[in-house]
Amino acid sequence: MPDLDPQGEMVELDGKTLMQAITAVVGFIGNDASRPFVNGVYLTGKSAFATNNVCVVEYWIGADLPLTANIPIEAVKEMLRIGEPPTHAQVSDFSITFHYEDGRWLRTQLYSTDWPPLQPILERPASQLPLPATLFEALEIIKPFLEKDNNVYLRDGAVHTSPVEGIGASCDVPGLIDEGIYKLQMLHLLEGIATHADLSQYPLPTMFWGGRLRGAIIGLRP
Repeated sequence: MPDLDPQGEMVELDGKTLMQAITAVVGFIGNDASRPFVNGVYLTGKSAFATNNVCVVEYWIGADLPLTANIPIEAVKEMLRIGEPPTHAQVSDFSITFHYEDGRWLRTQLYSTDWPPLQPILERPASQLPLPATLFEALEIIKPFLEKDNNVYLRDGAVHTSPVEGIGASCDVPGLIDEGIYKLQMLHLLEGIATHADLSQYPLPTMFWGGRLRGAIIGLRP
């Protein structure tokens, strides 16, 4: 076990599961100078959280974490670049140091853990319905024809580039029965992540799920 240093109490980690968690949520980390707490992965309880102010996600780790910390995205990206699970961590009020099997270590300052309550969003009743298999293919087809606002309109079993019938491009999506308006880049975050969703909840936040991850995406008002 690595020697202690002044950077906080040493705790043992399930590094493999931690890496799975941050890999799953990294795409949803925000970039907001006015709300810096969204610019990291929040580890607490049995979960890892991330939000970009439009989507919020929770990855269920399944066991109590031995620490609570909000890890900045720069450190998260470096952990993914290293590509190996840390074995231990030292956590203080303002920093965390990850230790690796070969003696390497990574230290970073921490963001605030003063997050707003997420359970009212993530625990709303919803139906886990399979996402239409061709949804993301259809989004790629209409992408070159989107307006500058990158808004995507879901209606009448298709995705559209315009709110006006007969204007712009569209692509049929078999199985798409609900309506909504979303930013293309936000929908793309769900690709390879979400397998199920409840699109009927629009204009309320739309719940989605995939493996150990659940989340919500906020659509745009008409």
